[in-house]
Amino acid sequence: MYNFIVVDDNKYFLDLIDKTIKKLFQNKGLECKIYLFNDYDEKFYKMVYTYIENKVYILDIETPSENGINAAIRIRDNDLVSNIIFESAYEDEYVRQILKSDVKYFSSCSKNDLEKNLTIKLEKMLRQSRNKILRIRIDDKLYQIIENDIFYIKYENRKTIIKTKECELKINKHLKEIHYFLSHNFVYSHKSCIVNMLKVVDYSLIAKEIIFENNIKTCLLYTSPSPRDRQKS
Repeated sequence: MYNFIVVDDNKYFLDLIDKTIKKLFQNKGLECKIYLFNDYDEKFYKMVYTYIENKVYILDIETPSENGINAAIRIRDNDLVSNIIFESAYEDEYVRQILKSDVKYFSSCSKNDLEKNLTIKLEKMLRQSRNKILRIRIDDKLYQIIENDIFYIKYENRKTIIKTKECELKINKHLKEIHYFLSHNFVYSHKSCIVNMLKVVDYSLIAKEIIFENNIKTCLLYTSPSPRDRQKS
């Protein structure tokens, strides 16, 4: 399910965005929740710092209290994964501002013919979600990882390790934080390991190993205790 967080100080546009999202998702038989805000206020930022899956921000560039680009920078300090769509009556001018900023965003959208433009952007987003990209910042570098390239993610020696065929990335985030943004095929095999079930080719209860494509393995296989074991404990 997608969670849309929408900010616009104009009630007409706020209602139009709400209507456009609902119409598209109903037509596709998809579920979504929509949270509407007329400013970048305390309630909005409380939502920013609340972990819910598949967030999509639709941000007005200009409101009386704050610039939407500045709001997006604060979002990215906490969240490198969620999609951000900017909307403005002066798209060309503000696109240049966005490109000069450090904000990684999905798209920008003109308020002129907003319903049509936003529908096109959301259609594109849904298509691309099949190859969902995780954006991970390590020091001053931003890494983009295709979700389906991940074999497993585990917590080890006070670091979270993301394992792909090409590399291992070590980051300072808890597994729980990352799990919020992953698809349903990522499950815990152990309290310290999340595996991509689409990459699993075999497992061994004796060796306590999960075997992935390319013969990649992890030793953190969780097995439930048997009734006999539970009686002994």
